Amino acid sequence: MKFLSVKSNSDYSRAQDFLVPYEQWCVSLMEAIRRKEKDIYIITDDSDIVSGIITADHTVLHCIPNAQKNRTELLPSLASFFNYRHVSCVNGEADGTKIILEALAARKYFPAQTNFYSLMISCMIPSTAAIIPPEGFCIERCRLEHANLLMPLQLAYEKEEVLPTCRKFDPSVIRFNLERTLRTEYVL
Repeated sequence: MKFLSVKSNSDYSRAQDFLVPYEQWCVSLMEAIRRKEKDIYIITDDSDIVSGIITADHTVLHCIPNAQKNRTELLPSLASFFNYRHVSCVNGEADGTKIILEALAARKYFPAQTNFYSLMISCMIPSTAAIIPPEGFCIERCRLEHANLLMPLQLAYEKEEVLPTCRKFDPSVIRFNLERTLRTEYVL
């Protein structure tokens, strides 16, 4: 198996095309690809057919749909891939995560946090469907001026759902990320 660094627009498109059927399980990974973040790799077999996507930052995000089926080829390739990388957290579907952890354990390295996301699924709503809020409520796009109102909710969410146990809780970083999100994305 080969790990090809995603650099060009066509590489990002190739990665995104592969992830589309798995997006409901790999929302964060798809977001990283759409933002064209660095340290994203396409995993291919010897025929150059894509078999997975992985990030190689301190927090590993991955989508390796047939990880168990390809275990024999995948395990030594992952061990080699992670040889010079420091990993603090692995996030992804259980089968792929188990093989990644096994590859890391082979070099006596154990991430501080592991998150199995087999149950975390986004609700895909067809674009033609109308979202009707309950009576007396409305849906409004949040903007930068709403940051103070959203901050308590964001802090609680980060503590409960996002922050790995190995990371320090830093409200200033959370505020910075919230403001960036409000400037660059649709938040309802």
